[in-house]
Amino acid sequence: MVGRPALWELVHSGAEGVADVLRLLMGEFEEVMALMGAPTVADFERSGVVLPGGAHFFP
Repeated sequence: MVGRPALWELVHSGAEGVADVLRLLMGEFEEVMALMGAPTVADFERSGVVLPGGAHFFP
């Protein structure tokens, strides 16, 4: 899910554009981590993943 925006930006703006896209995605990911109260990726739990319609993700 990260590859396509990076490729689009590579074609549009080159390597600097790819770096911008990755910085943007990383910032959004860090914001989600903060909102979930997860200081590290290891702290993510399945209970925090909610699918459209309110269903929880439990494989």
